[in-house]
Amino acid sequence: MSAVKDRIKISDISGLIKALKALSENETGIADAYIEAYRELSGNTELSDRERDYYSAMLEKKLAFAQTVGAPGLFSDDAVRSYRLFFCPTEIMPDILTYGMQAKEDRIYRNISVECAAQLRGLSYFDKLVAMQQNGCPVRLTELTSDPLSALYYACKNNGEVSVFAVPEDECAAGGGDRALMLSCLPGFDLTAKRWLYEAAVNSMPAGRFQQLKGGSRYLDETAEELYRRVTTEKPFFKRDIDPFDLLKPLFVIPDRTTERLALRGSAFILSGLSADADEAARKLIAERVSVIRTDDPENLLYELSLLGINGLSMSNGISQVSDYFKSTL
Repeated sequence: MSAVKDRIKISDISGLIKALKALSENETGIADAYIEAYRELSGNTELSDRERDYYSAMLEKKLAFAQTVGAPGLFSDDAVRSYRLFFCPTEIMPDILTYGMQAKEDRIYRNISVECAAQLRGLSYFDKLVAMQQNGCPVRLTELTSDPLSALYYACKNNGEVSVFAVPEDECAAGGGDRALMLSCLPGFDLTAKRWLYEAAVNSMPAGRFQQLKGGSRYLDETAEELYRRVTTEKPFFKRDIDPFDLLKPLFVIPDRTTERLALRGSAFILSGLSADADEAARKLIAERVSVIRTDDPENLLYELSLLGINGLSMSNGISQVSDYFKSTL
């Protein structure tokens, strides 16, 4: 099940530009892609009632977005967009959320935090995840880029596909923001606790809030209260008004400038929230795509990219990658 019916095949850079122009000339096309995906998912009888409720709620949000679009196209001189385009040249599903890995997330996170305490000291919860991801650790992050040519380069080197995401401006979160902080605390919970928190979030979604004791002194659900406690270790004045829906949906995060140097130019991330299982987590990510571009002639594309100065050297990040480039070319 996918928001994208067909892959757009390209064999040269002009094909990429045509694909992006066709996608972006009218924002209503992007809104329609979202609506089609969520309408299909919300009516799928094979899904659980809870997951259908999630997609129905998302459909309402996408319909609201569709009513606000209609700005000039991406390539217009007076373009004023209500969304941003991001490109992913790798698998969109983080390894840590796949079957066989979910149960290990808290142990991997805890052990790395202990063994690499000096390197991670002083980092926020989110920046800690970024630092782990950039050093090859499995975390609940999917790296994106706002640079389509960089994405195309890496796609030619990897699986040959670029997933395209069109993210409404109000759904782009800051690395130091509250929503990123809440989801960045999830890896510290064991699998059982995350499942309890997922159940509590789904049950609380219609009300838009977790139940609290009279007077608002604490959450009735112990896992929600523990999440709040962990959040306040970074933001002591965080208000006790967690929206359960924010824990369930993937979040598109723009890193702060202080974040460690990233592998992709114009990097951003999808920070995955809570899901019942790996299949549900994958569906949530797939539903956010508006297009998939397939490299039909990777050798020609790499040649054209090299003419623009995009090659193994310009894409290298750090001494080790620069060294690897020269070892293979000199």
